[in-house]
Amino acid sequence: GLMAEPTAAFSRQRAVAGGAGAGLRESPGGPVQEVLPLATAMWVIGRTFDNAWLQVELDDGRAGWVDASEVAAFGLERVPALDVAVLVETQATTVATQPADPTVNLIARVRTDGRRLNLRRGPGTKYGVVGVAENGSTLTVLGRNKSGDWLLVALPGQEDDIAWVAARFLAFDGDVTALPESDRLSAARIIARGGSTSLKGKLVFQTASGGPIMVYDLVAGRSRQLTTGMDPAISPDGETVAFIRDNGGDAGLYLIDMDGSNERRIFTQSKLRAPAWSPDGRWIAFSRVVGQDSCREVGPGLCMPDNPWLGQFPLRVYDVRGLSRVDVNGGSFRDLPSDKQAFAPDWGDRGIIYQSQAGLQITDDAPDATSTAFLNDFRYRDPAWRPDGGAALFVNADKDHREIYRANADGSGVTPLTQPPDIIFHPRPVQHVAPAWSPDGEHIVFLSDLDGDWAFYVMTADGRNQRRLPIQTPITYRFQGEQVVDWGR
Repeated sequence: GLMAEPTAAFSRQRAVAGGAGAGLRESPGGPVQEVLPLATAMWVIGRTFDNAWLQVELDDGRAGWVDASEVAAFGLERVPALDVAVLVETQATTVATQPADPTVNLIARVRTDGRRLNLRRGPGTKYGVVGVAENGSTLTVLGRNKSGDWLLVALPGQEDDIAWVAARFLAFDGDVTALPESDRLSAARIIARGGSTSLKGKLVFQTASGGPIMVYDLVAGRSRQLTTGMDPAISPDGETVAFIRDNGGDAGLYLIDMDGSNERRIFTQSKLRAPAWSPDGRWIAFSRVVGQDSCREVGPGLCMPDNPWLGQFPLRVYDVRGLSRVDVNGGSFRDLPSDKQAFAPDWGDRGIIYQSQAGLQITDDAPDATSTAFLNDFRYRDPAWRPDGGAALFVNADKDHREIYRANADGSGVTPLTQPPDIIFHPRPVQHVAPAWSPDGEHIVFLSDLDGDWAFYVMTADGRNQRRLPIQTPITYRFQGEQVVDWGR
């Protein structure tokens, strides 16, 4: 298909403090921790969706947030937009009337400029965020700290727990000094800074091939270990995870319930890869070694079919991979029609799309099925159907970098969703790999080494609003077709 116009790539951008300097803050809209002098250089590594606040990193490694009006910065459309709550420096009006009875709770209204208000574990910005309140919403005020600049409120949706908010963002009738003093701390779970509060479901990911497999709850912002292995894949109902182990007598295809119980091996063979669930959850396809072949290495990266005329060149013997499937009990085994070197299958309503030596192919689980071309380009790898079957993701392995592309269900409309960052400020190649769709097809999670370490990022289905997820687990990626992450309900 024709190459569509690319969307903006995400990268860090250079900026300098202007005029009277820039106030460095712990969070967007929070109190100024220090003033950066005029011409202080910094990297812009994130932003709010309206570009009003910029997350920056100084050359000495310090980081924080600055008001965009206090710095000179360009190319902000190429910086990931972060889903963060913003405290705006506007003073809510407190109407002083008769002193409030301290035994009676006050009802206060949140007054910001439309942004969400952070609810914290304790009275101050050093405490973690346990929730947010929308502008115009009401909160029940239960008490105050000694100085009265922070108020104790009932945590919305968890009325048996509490949170703290800055008093200047609440408007209510009453005298703040009449409220009882308190030093209570919230027992609610901390929401990770820069978290993914608008995203739903769970990610299952491997830390390294054969290492811990983790579950990350996008709503709660918490990770836990599920098991060990590689190439995790979540069932359509979100209840079960398929994965591979390849260590001696334990080698095979496994299933485990999402709560960590009922781990079982359903198919035994070494060198299996990339399990993929059928849309109805009854079958699992995977890549396996189906034989061996050989070639003569006649030059760097060039291996020719063996024949007597090439006897002077080294002979290389290699595994040949195909596709197979079993049911969820490990029975009804069947090989599937596939081209040579079949890797990374993904099963959708339109068939099983996979990577081959010639590019991306589509096959099906039927006795009379044949494998047909989807996109004939050997650089295209690791495909994934959108849940509704209307599009496919894949990785373009182009020279020294990898980018994530999207195509329509018929192979037309090939479009890059990521691009290399600005070479002036980011001279090394950046890799964007291992894409997976959200269950609703509205977002894409992927792996990138943009910041130097491998980390998970998310973007909308059209490649916009690319931002790093607050997952702190170190990830190892070795460019071996790892199916690093999957997104389920």
